[in-house]
Amino acid sequence: MISINGEGYQVKAIGDNAFDKDVLLEHQITAIDFSKATNLVSINNDAFSQLPITVLDLSNCTSLQTIGNQAFYNCNNLTTLSLPTSIKKIGSNAFSRCQKLSVCVDLSNCSELTQIDASAFSYCSSVQAVKLPTSLVNISDSLFYNCTKLQKIENFNQIISVGTNAFSGCADLTIDFSQSNLETISEGAFFACLKLTTNLTLRKIQRIGLGAFQMCYSLQSIDLSGCSELSSIGDNAFSALISLTSVNFDGCTKLTEIPMGCFASCKKLSGIDFTQLTNLTKIDDSAFSNCPIESLVLDASKITEIGEHAFTECGKLTSVTFLNVNAQPTMSIGPAFTGIPAIGTIHVPSIQGITIDEFFDWFKKATAYTLQSPFNNWTITSDN
Repeated sequence: MISINGEGYQVKAIGDNAFDKDVLLEHQITAIDFSKATNLVSINNDAFSQLPITVLDLSNCTSLQTIGNQAFYNCNNLTTLSLPTSIKKIGSNAFSRCQKLSVCVDLSNCSELTQIDASAFSYCSSVQAVKLPTSLVNISDSLFYNCTKLQKIENFNQIISVGTNAFSGCADLTIDFSQSNLETISEGAFFACLKLTTNLTLRKIQRIGLGAFQMCYSLQSIDLSGCSELSSIGDNAFSALISLTSVNFDGCTKLTEIPMGCFASCKKLSGIDFTQLTNLTKIDDSAFSNCPIESLVLDASKITEIGEHAFTECGKLTSVTFLNVNAQPTMSIGPAFTGIPAIGTIHVPSIQGITIDEFFDWFKKATAYTLQSPFNNWTITSDN
């Protein structure tokens, strides 16, 4: 039985739009008592959206399994939420825009909760902490999107996938990734999480989506060493990390491409060891543009393409080393190095099948932009 404004009703399910805006206005519903609703199994889509309640206590609803899409959407006065241990699914946008929802959303006792759909808690701008149930392994798309005061997520280590924009705009959020079991981080998952972490360590990651960590300003180091299943990183995944100084790719044997804009405008990233990426074939457009990289070591026998502006405005680049030059190069380069210093050194430790002068002529022509190569005044050396 549920009690609405003092009147009791025996129900097992509350249907779609059961208490829509017109019903609320007509009956002036301001409170619902679920304390005796032990037989209630489901609260369906839009059932109580925009309801002006302050407390939602479902803890005694011991049969409740499902809360539908937008069930409590935009309940602007809701401050307190308690869910039963029996709950299995929370639908999309179920509590979205509940802007006064309590400082801590505690789901830790919901031992059967395995599915929380997209945007379920998005725009909950007062929430500061969330305790996840250990039964949950996937964070859905936009689940906590723009929860601007969210600082802490408990029980994060069992999560294996984070959906698109899941934590985007959570500027105060901090997470310790050192013990995480993440395999997939989707597009924009942590976009503009300004305080996320200083050291990002991922050991089981297989895919990182477009813009996943873009504008995570506190991030200083990225350690992907040993991620032998990592095969894909999306465009701009780590761009605009203004504090980033180091990246470790050691053991990422399936990674063949550094994508477009991946580390663009990482203004403290002074070096990266491409020799760790033993199967790297492509460095895409603007991948490291506007980074203070000082030197590069590139394997000429494996890298087949360096995209446009890949190293544009790398204003401290003065040394480029090419390994394994065994023949006339077939590498596609184009205007990848515009805006670099006018003077520097190209070093080719050993060379076969082509003379050092022929290689230098090829390289200057390959990198020419408006008929001028940025390497025209550089020198070339070899150990041969």
